[in-house]
Formats: sequence, C-alpha cells, structure tokens
Amino acid sequence: MGGRTSKQAAGTAIAAVATCGYVGFLVGPPVIGLVADALSLGVALGFVVVLSLCAAGCARAVDGNTSTANGQVLEAIERSEPLIR
Repeated sequence: MGGRTSKQAAGTAIAAVATCGYVGFLVGPPVIGLVADALSLGVALGFVVVLSLCAAGCARAVDGNTSTANGQVLEAIERSEPLIR
C-alpha cells in the first residue's frame, strides 16, 4: 500500500510504512507489559485485539479496491518470464 501513494515517491512511502512497523515492534511489548502490570494480562491482550481490529478496519477503508490490485498482480505474473530455464 505504501508504494502506491500518489503524494510521495514509492521508496519514501515504503520506508515510512517500514518505520512504523519497526516502532510498533519495539514499543509494543513494553507497553503491553506496563498495561499488564498496571491492570491485568487479560486487559492488556484485550487492548492488542481491539487495536488489531482497528488496524484491519483502517486498512480496508484505505484500500477498498483490492480486487483490482490482485488482478494487476496476477497479470504481471502471467506476463513474466520464468527465472529458471
């Protein structure tokens, strides 16, 4: 999704998406631990589930036309030559 933005260069957008992923990977577990310590592990993991559902909903809202993208990928695969001859 990051590479298909029209406001930034594809490389810049992909780097921004990757940076968000790394930040979540590094910050997420300590935050879950703090919430689990303050409240309970069940509540902390419940937050993870709720935030995951929100992220999935936002992703669907941003990229609502997935059938076109999937069709373009399949067409590109069909046009490509095999790597091993």
